Parts: sequence; structure tokens; C-alpha cells
Amino acid sequence: MRITLFVILVMAVSTPFLVSGCGATVRPPADPENPVNVYLIDYGRHTGLVLPREEPRSYVEYHYGEWAWFAENRTGPLSSVRAMVFPSRGTLARREHSGTIDEQTLARSYIFDSLYSLTVGAAEAEALRLRLDERFESEIETETYNPRQAMHFVHDERRYTFWGNSNTVLAGWLRELGCEVRGPALLANWRIESD
Repeated sequence: MRITLFVILVMAVSTPFLVSGCGATVRPPADPENPVNVYLIDYGRHTGLVLPREEPRSYVEYHYGEWAWFAENRTGPLSSVRAMVFPSRGTLARREHSGTIDEQTLARSYIFDSLYSLTVGAAEAEALRLRLDERFESEIETETYNPRQAMHFVHDERRYTFWGNSNTVLAGWLRELGCEVRGPALLANWRIESD
């Protein structure tokens, strides 16, 4: 009974946010030093961040999500409600890209809603990539490959919650890159501003 009441309360509180869109507006930094392009790749329910690697010239795509839903494909209604209501195991997902990153190249291999290019400072992009690489490698013994997602997954120390979901974590990564992010970013509903 308590669990049912808790679920109803959480849904009642969260519904106004979900209906209103709960997206975020992103403004890249103005005149970043040594500019490089990073990419938001929006798959509808979740969004990844694609960061450049210098040697060899390639890109790495990172996502944060809920382990059972994202890494194990447990995406039924009960699993979705459980992931929204109860703190659960988080996961960091990684996919490598070689060659050029653009909408046409990616569309040949992946189905996504939108691809956004953001210009940020090279030092900030490198620092974030190194931090995420280290975070991923620190849990490498938990690695699993999900062919449906075409990504490698590891456990993450951060617990997945409704308020600390894939999109809010991504918003934090964007802030590390010097972007201004306005709005709660609860859903993958991104608006990119430019000067």
C-alpha cells in the first residue's frame, strides 16, 4: 500500500513537469579558446554526447542511464515506472566512432532524432573526455555489450533517479564544457541557442 501511494505521489508531482516539456536550452560558450566541435545526438528518449579524441583522430560517444533499462533492455512499463520512482543502478555507456562525424554518416548506422553541433574549448572537451574515459575504465570488470544499442556498458557509481536521469547528467557534462544550460533537462527536449 505504501509503495502504491508513493508511486501515485511521485507521478502526481512529476506529471506537470513532463507535460510542460521539461527540456533545456543550451547556449555554447562565446569565443572558446582553441575551438572544437562536440555533438549532442538525440535518440528521442535519451541523448548522447560525442567528444573528439586527438590520437588517433576519432570520436567517442558517452551516455548515462539506468542499468536494467538501458544496458539490459528491460524497457516494459513496470521497469520504466521502477526506474522513475526508485533509485537504481546507473550505467555509463560508450560507443567509438572513427572518421568524420556528421548527420549523413551517422544516419547510415544509427536511428536518431537530431544531431546538434556545439563549439566549445578544446581543453574543456579533452578534460571531460578524459574524466569519462577514466570513469568508464574504473568499472571495466562490469562491462557488457548490448547489440541492440550497439554500445558497451559499465556500472556507474552514481545512482539513477528521476531527478538524476540521463538528461540531467548530460546537462552537467555540457556545463563542464562551458555551456549555459537553462531548464531542468528532465527529458531529451533540447533547444540550442546561438549568437
